[in-house]
Amino acid sequence: MPEQTPILELGAVVARLPPGTRIHDVRIGSAAPPSEFDPDTIHVRPGDVVRFTVSATDTHAIAFDAAALTPEQGDFLSRTHQLRGPPLIAAGATWVVSLADAPPGAYPFLCMTHGARGVLRVVP
Repeated sequence: MPEQTPILELGAVVARLPPGTRIHDVRIGSAAPPSEFDPDTIHVRPGDVVRFTVSATDTHAIAFDAAALTPEQGDFLSRTHQLRGPPLIAAGATWVVSLADAPPGAYPFLCMTHGARGVLRVVP
């Protein structure tokens, strides 16, 4: 049986992803402990995508911790314009990060609004 093509729906925009791509969902909630991110650690493969979605009405600003990235990781995120997401100001707002050709390793991220932290781990 052929592998199904994953579909990423973002409002009126529908993207058909390459077969084998996984979509990982991270919910962004309030700043209450233990973490604003659910889950706060995500294991992905190069080529996967991560969809950050706001579940609360607070404003969130998600960014990767540039100081904690390797030069290759920082270059990848800068080159693909994914070092920092747009302001997420309403419940249901999303930011999608594509990890196509992402170098392996840990990619720490944070909510610049609330200080919560998480990490994407790109594994081969």
